[in-house]
Amino acid sequence: MKRITKIFDSLTTVFVRISSVILIALVILMIVNVLGRKLFNSPISGTIELVQYGILICIGLAISRTGFEDRQLAVTMIQELLPAKGSAILKCICNCVAGVLFGSLIFNYIRVIPKALESGRVSDVMHFPYYLIYYLLIVAMFLVAITFFYQAVLVVYKAFSGTEEVKAEEKGGKA
Repeated sequence: MKRITKIFDSLTTVFVRISSVILIALVILMIVNVLGRKLFNSPISGTIELVQYGILICIGLAISRTGFEDRQLAVTMIQELLPAKGSAILKCICNCVAGVLFGSLIFNYIRVIPKALESGRVSDVMHFPYYLIYYLLIVAMFLVAITFFYQAVLVVYKAFSGTEEVKAEEKGGKA
């Protein structure tokens, strides 16, 4: 399990770093665009498209880390009422549902790619091919789905193996 955890840690860290670089570039682009528009009456063409697709890709890349660290938003009211193993099972079910939902996005994008290739559709200003955006989203959503399934297995493994982490969490502490 530790080897798999290290692999997920490395992959999600790389994705978050890529997402961070893209986000910094988008912020700089927006600042330069506003300055160009206000000072020189000459905005950068395609800024809105770049920001739209850039943010979409940033979220797609960074969300896998959120799942890996188990920091997604959750309502824990029901979990707190259950014993540790029941809570683990509920968390496992929630992670599986999230994995299925993100996995369904992958199949949706795969279904749309042939249509995007056939139509040759590109973005309005920058002429980005839509299929390229779909490919990037497939990679990101694949890692997100796999991360949620991995978390589902990990939470059940920890709950039923009696590891020290689970015992510490049951007492209200951290491992």
